[in-house]
Amino acid sequence: MKTELLRDAYYARVAPLFGTALQAKVAGIAGDAGGLDIALLLARCGVLRFASNSNPALLLRKLREQNPLEDRFVLHPMSDADVIFCGPGSRHVKLRTPKVRLIFCPATNVSAQLEFLRAEEPSAENGSSWPEDPFDRTDALNRSAAVMRNILSGNFPEHRVLLMGHSRWPWWMQQADAAVSLKSSQYVPAVPHTSVRRGRVLMIGCGSIGSAAAVSLAPHVKHLALCDPEKIEIENPVRQEFAISEIGEHKAMALARRCALAGAKTQGFVRTINPDVEPARFAALLRTVQPDLVILATGTSIEFSAAALLRKRGIRHIAARCYARARYFEIIAVNGKRGPCYGCLRDQLNLGPSPALTPEQRRRYDPDFRPGELNAEPASVLETGRCAAVLARIARAMLLTKKEQPPWLVTTFQQERCCFIGANHAECDRNGNWCYGLDLPGKVATFGPEDVTHVSAVDACDVCARRWAS
Repeated sequence: MKTELLRDAYYARVAPLFGTALQAKVAGIAGDAGGLDIALLLARCGVLRFASNSNPALLLRKLREQNPLEDRFVLHPMSDADVIFCGPGSRHVKLRTPKVRLIFCPATNVSAQLEFLRAEEPSAENGSSWPEDPFDRTDALNRSAAVMRNILSGNFPEHRVLLMGHSRWPWWMQQADAAVSLKSSQYVPAVPHTSVRRGRVLMIGCGSIGSAAAVSLAPHVKHLALCDPEKIEIENPVRQEFAISEIGEHKAMALARRCALAGAKTQGFVRTINPDVEPARFAALLRTVQPDLVILATGTSIEFSAAALLRKRGIRHIAARCYARARYFEIIAVNGKRGPCYGCLRDQLNLGPSPALTPEQRRRYDPDFRPGELNAEPASVLETGRCAAVLARIARAMLLTKKEQPPWLVTTFQQERCCFIGANHAECDRNGNWCYGLDLPGKVATFGPEDVTHVSAVDACDVCARRWAS
């Protein structure tokens, strides 16, 4: 009974999204280790049944290592699969079931191509390989897992092909109804991926976004300092980068230990940061770490005062947060003392139509609602992880030298469109307008000072004194 209660607590943040609907579905995995990563992501969403045509024993062992509380994992023959992931290196699969085929396109400047094949359609052997850029790989894994989960939930994509990412904009996407042929001349050459470690990063907040972003950045930075006052609780590992065996440890220390395995020099700080109340404490942390970049991932109001202090000191920083149920997310990048500051952009922008309220938001408007009776907004690792992946890519790009920085980042700062809004979900309003202008899950758009609303000619930012045009 105790194990069952702990297991229910583990799934507490994802159960409101899917209930038990995914538990009866079978996810098939064909291909190399990338498929194993997708299976582990699906398991954190509540999928319990899997099939594999490569190494089923390894798959089952990894699933149990990730969640030792779960004794209901079952392996099925591939013929039972409700959907199959055919990744790079997968063998020919002829089954009467939908397939999600992931193909990388090294001859073009498109990061990846996803093909959605309905039952009984032919699926040739996938001879492609994973891309060199680890952030492209993460994007493709996340999007593939999200598509598989949607199909398992009964939502098969209307389009047949999804093209993902090129060097002009890494979150570019295009859908098509049939397989398409791409010419490399359509796109500008990609910036070569560099494996050189750059910079010192201070991560404030080691929750769903901060922990995943830290793990992604660890192989690419020289020094990574992690700050969080909280301990790991039972509901954290389902979407945060902690093991069940680490429950009870301080997040900052456990995460520092894991990131050190990737080669980064790490520090863990178990402390509360509130520049409004203790500005000297935050200043002391900055003196100790000497960061080139600070990432604010607390999701709290302290980020306003923290960002104001960082702007004053000319320290580059990024603030990231998810909106309700992580259907959309926001990342604001500040280039030191140049361009708009956090205060210029946060809650100041006209982002277009907004999505409908979540059940949790509607509950808060209930006259019988009692503050404190609701836990954090439910979301899965695929949604919060997507935000963390975009955050990590932006952070990595900001740490590169000017010659190494990708054109998309250079253009973003030149145009001062430093507020990134990303979609894990696509929704139209009553007039048929896409919320935040994002018509596909996975897309990212940018906003800047020209999108600021409700200003007059005399208005100025309290932090950087920028004046707005009327």
